[in-house]
Amino acid sequence: MEYGIYQHYKGQYYRVFLFGRDADTLEETVLYHGLYTDKFGVNPVWTRNKSEFEKPLKDGRTRYTYIGSFPEALESIKDKLEK
Repeated sequence: MEYGIYQHYKGQYYRVFLFGRDADTLEETVLYHGLYTDKFGVNPVWTRNKSEFEKPLKDGRTRYTYIGSFPEALESIKDKLEK
């Protein structure tokens, strides 16, 4: 898994910017923020277990697709981001 821009299977774009570990379980975690504004604010920050982030959906589709490194990948998606 790499730092950079990912697209969620529902269409939103996210930037993965940090990897860490859960303090209790020591499981690897991914910190990422949305490249959008919603009810949680501007560029909301999320965390998810790495295993869950990488796990395919039940129908076999990929949950998050890697687009490219940051900031280079922003150029390829800038017309798709919310204004």
